[in-house]
Amino acid sequence: MFGSQLQKLRIEKGLTPEELAARLGISRQTVYNWEKNEVYPPVETIRQLAMLFGCSTDHLLACDGEYRSLIEITDVTEEQNAHIQMIAEDYRSIADS
Repeated sequence: MFGSQLQKLRIEKGLTPEELAARLGISRQTVYNWEKNEVYPPVETIRQLAMLFGCSTDHLLACDGEYRSLIEITDVTEEQNAHIQMIAEDYRSIADS
């Protein structure tokens, strides 16, 4: 869930709840409420958090396993497309490890 993912990313970044709150210009209690899943931040704040942690909003919201990202690839041969698919599968297996 979002709260546990936020806490994990915050700790990995070496930030206390107070430091994260200061960076965002919000109260420490708001960060605690997010981490307890009592309330959720506005969309713009979610984008700011993703940028701060260097991750996608899907990853921050802990839903990147639920949704597949789509990349539009045009003007490639079937052979090139097969290679792209292999690279994507390799990436997924590394990311899941």
